[in-house]
Amino acid sequence: MDPDPIASILFGGKPKQRFSGAVDDAAEAAKAAAAAARGAGGEAVETGVTVTAPAKPTPNFQLPTNPPQVPPVVDSLPPDVRLFVGKPTQQYPHGYWKIEKFDGKGWQRLDPRTMKPGTHPDSHVPLPENHLGPFTN
Repeated sequence: MDPDPIASILFGGKPKQRFSGAVDDAAEAAKAAAAAARGAGGEAVETGVTVTAPAKPTPNFQLPTNPPQVPPVVDSLPPDVRLFVGKPTQQYPHGYWKIEKFDGKGWQRLDPRTMKPGTHPDSHVPLPENHLGPFTN
């Protein structure tokens, strides 16, 4: 069975093995996706799949103030907060987590050390290298 080139493009690097094969890198995945989008005669074929590039990193990124750690158990959080676990990005190569509280207008990020509103560096906690998910996004 063919590898999943879309997953490789979206998640970068070597994808997890899918069935009997894997795509080695994003360039090969892009070639495979382009080939899959062409018919037998080379004409374009509507696939219904839109592939977008990963988000560009912010030029104003500030390093997180919390060390990498696993997210808290949801049942241990107060009832009015939620846990968000983000997939890996360029700035958070293993992903990150944050706790949010609804303030009547929208969700506000909290510093997990104080459980009070915090800045991006205080509220986004990197995940450790060995964290495999699940992710919220």
